Amino acid sequence: MEATGRVEYYDIDRGFGFVSCAGIEGTVFVHASNIRTEGTTLQVGDTVALDIVPGDRRPVGKRVTLIYGG
Repeated sequence: MEATGRVEYYDIDRGFGFVSCAGIEGTVFVHASNIRTEGTTLQVGDTVALDIVPGDRRPVGKRVTLIYGG
């Protein structure tokens, strides 16, 4: 499922974070390896586009693209 969302938390050192998306209960897990633009790190408040797939414990964001820096 394609969606847009807002970065709620991102740990640059550990390379993961969480994004909230409309229509999704809870947050979506995002790993640095799924960020499409090389060299981009996410920050709280950024708006991203992503594909959401089922994960083991929560939905996971794939093909994450930065739309707007917060």
